[in-house]
Amino acid sequence: MRVWIVAKEGRLPLQPGVNTGRMGALATYLSTHGHTVVWWTSTFVHATKEHLYDENKVLNISDTFTMILLHSNTIYKKNTSIKRVLYNDCLSKELNKEIYKYDKPDLIFCAYPSEQLCRVALSYAKQFEIPVIIDARDQWPDIFERAFPNALRWIASIALLPMKKRAQKAFTEATAICAVSPGKLQWALDYACREKMALDRYIFIGCSRAKIEKEALDSELKEWKNRGISEKTWNICVFTTLSKSSMDMDTVINAVRMTHKQYPMIRLIIGGKGDDEQRLIDEVGQDDYIHMMGWMNQLQMTSLMSISKAGMLCYRNTKDFKDGWGNKVGQYLSYGLPVLTSATGFSKQYVEQYGCGFAYEENNPESLEKIFVDLITNTEKQRLTSQRAIERFETDFENGVVMGQFEDMIVDVYESSK
Repeated sequence: MRVWIVAKEGRLPLQPGVNTGRMGALATYLSTHGHTVVWWTSTFVHATKEHLYDENKVLNISDTFTMILLHSNTIYKKNTSIKRVLYNDCLSKELNKEIYKYDKPDLIFCAYPSEQLCRVALSYAKQFEIPVIIDARDQWPDIFERAFPNALRWIASIALLPMKKRAQKAFTEATAICAVSPGKLQWALDYACREKMALDRYIFIGCSRAKIEKEALDSELKEWKNRGISEKTWNICVFTTLSKSSMDMDTVINAVRMTHKQYPMIRLIIGGKGDDEQRLIDEVGQDDYIHMMGWMNQLQMTSLMSISKAGMLCYRNTKDFKDGWGNKVGQYLSYGLPVLTSATGFSKQYVEQYGCGFAYEENNPESLEKIFVDLITNTEKQRLTSQRAIERFETDFENGVVMGQFEDMIVDVYESSK
C-alpha cells in the first residue's frame, strides 16, 4: 500500500538513536514492511522550538520512505497560545499547496491535532475517495479553556465554538478514528456524535527498550552517582512537560520531602521543561535529594530508569487530563518501574487491574507518601509490581506489538473502504 502520514511530530528520524515518537515509528515500520510511506511533517521541532530548515524540504530516507517537511515562518514558544494556532494555519496552507504534486495514496493517516491539517487531508481525500484515519492525540480545542480563569471559561467556550465545529467536522468525516487511550477515543467519538464502530480503535504509544553500549551506560551512571543518585538510592523519575495547569508536581515534591525524613535514601528526579519550570526550581531550593534536570536526552532517561524504582504520572484531574495516558508510561513499564498515577480515569483503572502500579490522590501528599513507604519497606511488593510492569510492557506497549496493531488497522480500513 501507499500510505500518507500527516503529522507534525516533535522528533524526526534524522539522527541515529533518536526516539521519533508515534508517527516516526509508524512511518519507519510501514516502510520496512512492504508499504510505501510519504510523511508530511514540519521543519519546526516542537520539543526544542527550533527550525531544522528555513524552507520546505523533501528528504528521501529510503526507496520506500519520503519525508516532506513543510515550513512556517510563524512559530510559537508556548504550547497553548494563539501563535500555535497561526502556526498550524500556515502549515495547512503549505500542505494544500504541495499535496497535489505527488501520486495519490491508498490511505491517509492523519494526527489530530491539528484540525487544520486534518481539514486539508480530508478535503483532498474526499475528492479522490481515499479513506482517512484520524489519530486523536490531544483534546484540542478543549485544552484552551484551561488557559482562562474559572470565572471566564464560559467566554472561552463561546470563543472556541468555531474550532469545536471544525473538530466535529474532522472526526465526523474520518473513515475511522484511532486514539492513544480509551478516554481519548471516546472524546473523539463524542465529537463525531456516534458510537464506536469495528474500525475505531485505541492503540497505545509504543516504545522499545533503548540499546545502550556498556561504555556509554557506565559513563552516564557515573554522572548520576556524582549527583548522589545510584543503585543504592531509592529513585523516582518524572519525565513530563512542566505545566502548572496540567501537572500536579507539588504533591510529588511534598510527598518526597515527607518520606525523606524517615528514609533519606529517596531521590526525586524531574526531567522536562515548561512554563512551571522556574517556579519548581525555586520551590525545590536547597533540597539536594530533589533534582531538576531540565530537558533530558534518551541516554540520560534510560540510564536513570535502569536504577530507578518508580515512574510518576502526575496529571491534574481536569476534563481533558483525568483519562490521560502519557507517552512515558510505556518507557516506565519497559524498565519494570511501577507507574504511580494521580489521574482518576483510565490510568488508575489500568494499573489497578494489572497490578503494575498504584493510584494516589491529587493534592494529597500523604496518600503518595504511604505508597512510597510501602514500596520501600516491602521489597517483595516492589519486586512483584516490577515484574507485572514488564509483563504489561511486552503485552501492550512493545513497539513491534503496537506497530502490528497499526498495520492491521490500516489494512482493515483500506479493505473496508474498497
